[in-house]
Amino acid sequence: MNTVIASANANIALIKYWGKRDEFFMLPTKSSISVSLDALKTTTEIGFGNSDTIKLNGVFVSDNANVKILRFLHVFRKKFATYKSFPNSSIQDTSLQYKYLQDSFFQINSVNNFPTAAGLASSASGFAALAKGLNELCGLKLDSKELSILARRGSGSASRSIIGGFNLWHKGVCPQGSDSYSEQIFKADHWPDLRIIITVVQAKQKPISSTQAMQVTVKTSKIYQDWLRNSERRVKLILDAIGNKDLDIVGELAQIDCLEMHETMRTSNPPINYWTDKTVKIIELVNKLRASGVQCYFTIDAGPNVKILTLEKYQDKILAELKNIEDIQTIVSGVAGD
Repeated sequence: MNTVIASANANIALIKYWGKRDEFFMLPTKSSISVSLDALKTTTEIGFGNSDTIKLNGVFVSDNANVKILRFLHVFRKKFATYKSFPNSSIQDTSLQYKYLQDSFFQINSVNNFPTAAGLASSASGFAALAKGLNELCGLKLDSKELSILARRGSGSASRSIIGGFNLWHKGVCPQGSDSYSEQIFKADHWPDLRIIITVVQAKQKPISSTQAMQVTVKTSKIYQDWLRNSERRVKLILDAIGNKDLDIVGELAQIDCLEMHETMRTSNPPINYWTDKTVKIIELVNKLRASGVQCYFTIDAGPNVKILTLEKYQDKILAELKNIEDIQTIVSGVAGD
């Protein structure tokens, strides 16, 4: 097999992931709940090569700019070097199999159909697609749990992009993360009329990465532990509400969790604020529309871009109102399938 093509969808966290208990194994401080987005996708072509080369959206990226991907490939080679099925049936000797993988390099060509590194979970879909591609290229036959654990080593939220639908990322307690993975709780067809309107107010790369912002927040925010406890309690509540397809409860819980998470950033030292004036305008518009009887709620990840949770019957009304805010892009998404 010369090359394979794999894809994965971005996700948004309804109950957030913000902070790691272990940086090396990428283990979260708490569990989180996400929904996969069928409109946001990464497609990755991967094959063997003479060195690790990485193209992102058609452009070769330097080693320095791809430390996370190179580190992930190192983790992959080390973790699966002795995998018995890898990858060539003509190599029977285990020591030769080990050397084959240790000496292997990969050519990666990854394309996002949405803005990269702008707070729209491009790292989640990117590392999930990469994990899927490596699994297929190398004949590892990993199941969804194992793939989720592998993808997590590249980006925590990537663990939630392996499978579509609604996912629970288990915090886990094991030191090396064998029990920290995402599990699909509801399939995409559970809630077919749910819509997520992504408003892109700023497509350029964020001024501070999620990784850096998390580290600062966990270390310095005096309210971080309070958010952690409150957010963990919301996990079961929102799962029950998703099960009942109750948008009002899902939306209220998602908004509260989002606002409290961003408040932990603002109370960090130095303070971190991803929002722009347009972020605030969209929040105000959502609140105004909801007060007028339109079911809609907002959530915001690590960036300025707002995601609006609503139902199909309301999307045209919301889109029409959003047109009054200049220079924003809107993307309408349903829930992505497997």
